[in-house]
Amino acid sequence: MSKLTDLTENFRQDLEEFTDGCRENQEAGGWDSENNGDMDDYYVHDLMSCMLKIIGSDGNISRREAEFFNTCFGTENTAQELDEMYDESEDILSGEDFEAHLREDFDMLKRVNSSLAESYRELWLSSCEIMIASDGQLLPQEIEAAKHLKKLF
Repeated sequence: MSKLTDLTENFRQDLEEFTDGCRENQEAGGWDSENNGDMDDYYVHDLMSCMLKIIGSDGNISRREAEFFNTCFGTENTAQELDEMYDESEDILSGEDFEAHLREDFDMLKRVNSSLAESYRELWLSSCEIMIASDGQLLPQEIEAAKHLKKLF
C-alpha cells in the first residue's frame, strides 16, 4: 500500500472513533444538540470545509483529490461538484471569520471533552497531509493553505 492509502485508511478509522466518541459524549449530555445539532456532524462539517479549502486553494480540484476527499468522508462527489462547492463558498472559506469560527469550535470541544479535542486535532493534521499529497504534486497554494490551517491547532 502507498503512504497516501495508509494515511487515508488511518484517517477513516480515526474519524470513526472520533464520531463514536462524539455520539457517546452527546448521549451523556455533554453537548448542546438543540443549538448545535449532532456533535459528530458539527465537527465533521468543519473537517470537510477545511479539506475543501485546501484542495480548492490552487483553483482546481483534481479527480484524485476528489477521490481521496470522498474516501475520507464516505461521500460520492465528483471533482466538478467539489469545485462548484468551493466556488460557492470561497468567500466564506477564505475569510478571517472562518478561521475564527474554527478556533472557537476547537476551544468549545476542548471545554466539552479534552480527549476528543486531541483526537480532533490529530484528524485535522492528518486531513491536511492527505489533501496535500492527494494529487501527487505539492502545489504552493495547497502547501500554504495546509500549513496555515495546521497552525490553527
